Amino acid sequence: LKNLVESEEDLLHVHWAFPMGFLSYLSGKITKRKIIVTLHGLETTLAEKNALFQKYLIKIIDNSVLTTVVAQHIVNDLKRFKINENKIVRLPIGINTEVFRRTKIDKIPKQFKDIIDGRIVVGSLGSLISHKQIDLLIKSFSGLNSNNFVLLIGGDGPEKEKLIKLTNSLELDNVKFLGKISPANTALFLSLLDIFVLPSIYEAMGMVLVEAMACGKPLIGSKVGGIPEVIE
Repeated sequence: LKNLVESEEDLLHVHWAFPMGFLSYLSGKITKRKIIVTLHGLETTLAEKNALFQKYLIKIIDNSVLTTVVAQHIVNDLKRFKINENKIVRLPIGINTEVFRRTKIDKIPKQFKDIIDGRIVVGSLGSLISHKQIDLLIKSFSGLNSNNFVLLIGGDGPEKEKLIKLTNSLELDNVKFLGKISPANTALFLSLLDIFVLPSIYEAMGMVLVEAMACGKPLIGSKVGGIPEVIE
């Protein structure tokens, strides 16, 4: 808060209502500085469960010059809080189409060649946390022929060991955990896939879906949050 108050910028653009939007709102009371806030969806979930969060979410939006949201469903959720809709603009986060684009891989990198072995490659990428429902995706592979399909899971997180144990218990040799995929290698990972799957319980927008689509990949995703806005 001290740094926000002492900064000399005329306009601040912050992401997430809490904590940055709230701190910017407090500093704005002192400095009269204009604020733009970008909401990512979790804010409305918190506001529905907690009256104090709802109170300050409304204050943050009312005191901003503009509030952008990454998906239309967030706009719809905000309407329940009687917020000034004139200040809200849907502005999806973009991607670099010079990086994420259709790329024909003439030679599969050595580290993936034996894993893929001519099979249809299904993949998912993201933090391995419970609401991503990667366990559901793994279980779906128990009914597929391992000679025809392989599942590549990119990412790391608290659910990883649990997911590995599930894979072993189902005796699936066609499910491969690749660990964390660096931003520099994300486009390569997506280009190796035939199908990208995101079975999450909730996604504000699902940026990785947009990245995969830009790479020319068919998408499968849950009908929740902002996913239906990406997959029509």
